[in-house]
Amino acid sequence: PVAASTAAAATTAVASTAAAATSAASAAGAAASTAAGVVTTAAAGSAAKAVATKAAVASGLAAYLPKIGNLTVAKEIWSTYSGLLGLYPLATKSVTGSVIYGLSDGTTQVAFEDVKAGDIDSGRIRRFAIWGCLDAFMTTQWYNVLDGWSDNLFPEPVTDVTAAAAEVAEAAGPNWAKVAFEVAADQVIYCPVWFIVFFTYGGIYEKRPFGETLAYMKREMVPAVTTSWWVWVPAMTISFGFIPTPLRVPYYLVMSFGYAILLSAMWGEVPDVGAGESAEEEEAAAE
Repeated sequence: PVAASTAAAATTAVASTAAAATSAASAAGAAASTAAGVVTTAAAGSAAKAVATKAAVASGLAAYLPKIGNLTVAKEIWSTYSGLLGLYPLATKSVTGSVIYGLSDGTTQVAFEDVKAGDIDSGRIRRFAIWGCLDAFMTTQWYNVLDGWSDNLFPEPVTDVTAAAAEVAEAAGPNWAKVAFEVAADQVIYCPVWFIVFFTYGGIYEKRPFGETLAYMKREMVPAVTTSWWVWVPAMTISFGFIPTPLRVPYYLVMSFGYAILLSAMWGEVPDVGAGESAEEEEAAAE
């Protein structure tokens, strides 16, 4: 009887243990299911958020791309710029020149001089940006003078201001004698003056002795002027022949982007002129 009782008790204990284990397993399964549900819900939420973001971007692009396609954005920008040009002509031209010249020098350093972004010479960019303001101011004043000369030498005939007369005048095209005079005056008179001011400004900005700047100017003036003719004779022919007077300075500044890269590459940093002359004198003395 005692052995039977002991066996029954043992069987009951085993059954209880098995039941407890089963209950624990069920609880663990439920916890795992809950955790999986939380993870699944979070993943679903993230996926839904990503889909919503992509949908918003796609919707924005869908609304914006047609504007780009039909040049609406460009027209809006040009309309704003034209308005500023009409209200604040000199200031707008000066800011335009500063931005264009600064960008051109930065482009030169990165694209043609293998300068890393972190090593860009910001002082040199600043120098060209300031020069852009001066250039826009000088060129605006020069065009006013040149327009006065042209109007005196090539006066426009007095005709009826009608639509028909305007169409006839437009069909006749530019006055090429007037255009030739303006291009010649621009390149023979203004171009050397421009380079004198450009080299002088560079020497002042770099705090060089005037003697060095003058020596450098004498050496570089003729190559600088004659090199510029290859760019500016055709560019100014287009300007004086086809560009409306209020837009000539902005046209000139836009064309200056490429030319300013040439300026930056050739005359961005003034070499030590005095040292060069000393070396030449030593060589002459040795001979």
